[in-house]
Amino acid sequence: MAIEYVGGQTQALSASGSTTVTFALTGGLASAPADGDMVLVSVALTNTSDVSIGVLTTGYSEIAELYSNDTDADANLSLSWKRMGASPDASVQVSGTGSAGVPGIVCVQVFRGVDDTTAFDVASTTNTGIDSAIPNPPSITPVTSGAVIVVAGMSAHKGDTSGTLAASYLSNFRTQVARTSLYTDCTSGMGYVEWTSGAYDPAAWTFGASDSATYSNASVTMALRPAASSGVTGTASGTADVTGSASASVAVAAAGSGTVGLTGSAAGSVAVSASADGAASISGAASGAVSVSAVMAGETSITGTASASVQVSAVWSGEATVTGSATGTVGDSGITGAASGEVSVTGSAIGSVQVSAAAAGAVTITGEAAASVAVTSSAQGEASISGSAIAAVQVRGSLDGSAEVTGQAVGSIVSRVTTLQIAGVVSAVTIAGTVQANTVAGVARGHSVSGIVAASRIAGRVSGHVINGIWRAA
Repeated sequence: MAIEYVGGQTQALSASGSTTVTFALTGGLASAPADGDMVLVSVALTNTSDVSIGVLTTGYSEIAELYSNDTDADANLSLSWKRMGASPDASVQVSGTGSAGVPGIVCVQVFRGVDDTTAFDVASTTNTGIDSAIPNPPSITPVTSGAVIVVAGMSAHKGDTSGTLAASYLSNFRTQVARTSLYTDCTSGMGYVEWTSGAYDPAAWTFGASDSATYSNASVTMALRPAASSGVTGTASGTADVTGSASASVAVAAAGSGTVGLTGSAAGSVAVSASADGAASISGAASGAVSVSAVMAGETSITGTASASVQVSAVWSGEATVTGSATGTVGDSGITGAASGEVSVTGSAIGSVQVSAAAAGAVTITGEAAASVAVTSSAQGEASISGSAIAAVQVRGSLDGSAEVTGQAVGSIVSRVTTLQIAGVVSAVTIAGTVQANTVAGVARGHSVSGIVAASRIAGRVSGHVINGIWRAA
């Protein structure tokens, strides 16, 4: 998100040991800082020695404390910051000058949208100068797009209240002159500019009085880092959490809700688009793309690696889970179904795994599918492989179909199947009729059924087995 300007103010330091500044910001979004806002406070005074100055209120961190020594006027400058909490401060207490003969100024600038973890994009830079009252702030090179450069500075001079400071390139530049009865003067200011690219070298400020070789100055240049954008758009809610790294993009767009969670890395992209609910979760790495698109619900989960893509598209619900690796795709278009579809890969799928069903379909692979595993059913279809399918295992049925391979299938299993189990090795299996139960526990080179078989059991070795009639038991 972009950094926003909340407001700023200046005030002369009191001659006592401390000065209280009650927030009365102007020029920005509010008159006082809110929860999460970043408050920058500079304390400047002119003296004849190096003195300890700064913010006294708890919770502030000092960025820099500078001292510049010259003949008539020595510059003392301190800069501190604090992020406001749930109960923001109403004021800030800083050190006073300690003497009526020492002038000083406090400047306050407040910003919103600064990164919660890393407030400063790069290390702040400082500069001190003698023989001149004109601050010349040092160069800085931010690294994050949207960074805001803040520049603070002061002049230590003497005998001229016209010694104002100006920096036309800085937005909302706050400045004030303080003078004592001893005619020593202090002028301080702070403003900001939005960074575009490369190194930024702020120009020297303009001094309103005659300069002198007995004056001094000090300045600090800072770069504020903007808070990271969530990349989430939705009419209800959407969240994107990245705890590892996403070298491309993570996006959620949903009319209802969408969630993307990364605990590893996504070298490509992770996207969720759903009118109701969609989720994509990666705890390993996805070097291609992981996407969810669903009218009602869709979910994609990767705990290993998907080097290509894993997709879910469903009218009602769809789920794709990869706990091993998928070098191709899980589904041509992922998963399509009017009700639900599910694909689980715990080993590897070199080809494709598909589910297309009007009601429900499931494919489970715990070993390896070198070609394809597909389920197409108007009611329910299921294909399960715990070994290896070198060719294809398919289920097509109007009511119920089940195909299970626990060994190896070199050929294919197709058409309507109530139950088919293969525990050995089958070179070819063709079913053209209806089989109630069929168990092969040995090795069968050829097995053809064109009639009706109530039960068939082969426990030995059969080179050829042809049934053209009705066989009740064998």
